[in-house]
This record gives sequence, structure tokens and C-alpha cells, in this order.
Amino acid sequence: GNDRRLSAMLFCFTQLLASSVALLNSLELDVPRHQNVPKTANFSGKFCENVIACIILDGCAGGGWTMVMKIDGNLPTFEFNATYWSNKVSYNQIDGTSGFDDVETKLPSYWITSFTEICVGMKVGNDLRFLAIPHAGQSLHSLLAEGKFIATNVSRENWKSLIANSSLQPGCNHEGFNIYDPDYDHMAARIGIIGDELEDCDMADSFIGLGGKYNISSQCYPGIKNSPVSGNLASCGADAGNVNIKSMGYILVR
Repeated sequence: GNDRRLSAMLFCFTQLLASSVALLNSLELDVPRHQNVPKTANFSGKFCENVIACIILDGCAGGGWTMVMKIDGNLPTFEFNATYWSNKVSYNQIDGTSGFDDVETKLPSYWITSFTEICVGMKVGNDLRFLAIPHAGQSLHSLLAEGKFIATNVSRENWKSLIANSSLQPGCNHEGFNIYDPDYDHMAARIGIIGDELEDCDMADSFIGLGGKYNISSQCYPGIKNSPVSGNLASCGADAGNVNIKSMGYILVR
């Protein structure tokens, strides 16, 4: 109720205040203070380890979330095979504190922040939705870098709730981290769920997730030119028909 929401907001405010002070004390920019900081500026000092998302996220209750990545589904930056998933190199770090905007980033929290829960978000237009994944790890890097499949149990319907009018094939429902069908070059996602018209997942043609890749089959989806790196792709008998929805994707941990 309101008391729980107020408690979460107060907790979140104190966390944000503490992290903001730490950030100001620790950042050393490679430019004089009177100059504007370019978007490509690097931090020579320690970047704030815990960028707290002080927002009550529907689908990810409470506060204290740390931003890790923001992924544009239209761009190949964080496609399944991108080296950013396996390395410890940040990307566009300076925009890591700009909230749920449309600017991609990968923060040092990808490899230095441990967690017991993950929050993934999808934004299509102004429709922003979140989903909590109860899973512990030393870091996201430790989960994803080696490419080994790790199962989750979030459920098909919860994954579908991330995007309005989402669509998946009825079979397979293979979900978790580093998911792909046995034909490795056909369908893959770093975090999410894949579907197939059959239960064996051999030639999956649908997914909802982040860090996606799909070798496009024009047989089921005539005219498709590119698939989302973040979002929802579905064809070949999917429950809501063919879709190709590219989203902004967000990954947070706590």
C-alpha cells in the first residue's frame, strides 16, 4: 500500500544521496571543470560503483536498483555476439546516470556488482515495463561472458508482459541467460525467452529478450530485413502473429 511505497521511496532517497556524494568525491574528469564534458569523455578516477535507480519500478518492487546496461534494439552494439558481453570494457559510461532514456550504455557494474535479483525493462514508445528475475550472481559478466546457458523460471506469460501485443510461438519456451536453439546460428539472446512451433527448439523463430540475434527466415516472415537486438521477434505460427518490435532495453541489479 501507500506505507510500503513511502518506505521504499525514503530508502531510495537515502541511497541516492549517499551514492551521489560518493560519485562527486570519486570522479576525476579528464577536462578542466569550466569546460563542457564531451560525450566521449573518459573518467580517469573511479566511476560510481553503485548508480542507484531511485524509482519505484512497476514489476520490480522497491528501490535500490543499480543500472548496468541500456540497449537500443535498433543498433548492433550489444548484439548476441558483441564482445561487450564477454569483456570488462565500459561503453558510453557518462550516460549511465541519465535514467531510462534512449542512449546506450554499459557500466562497470556489469563486472563489479554482485546481486540477488535482476530487473529487465523494455520501452516501446512511451510504454515502459519491467520484470524481476530472482537470480543471484557475482556479476552479470560472470553469468554471461562464457556463453553457457543458465535457466530461469520467470514464465512465458511474464516475459510476454514486458511488451504490449507481444507474440511467441507455442513450443520450446526456453528461457534464461545465453539462450539459443541447437542450431546456434539461428536464434539466440543473452537474456530472455525463445519459442518454436515445436517443443524441440531446433529451429526457433521467436524471442523476447535482450542481446538478441536471428538469422532471418523469409519463409515465415516475408519482407523482414532486420531483427531486434532488444525487443520481440515472432513468426511461423506465433500466438499473436508475426511481430518485429524493437525496444529500448534496460538491465538493473540489486
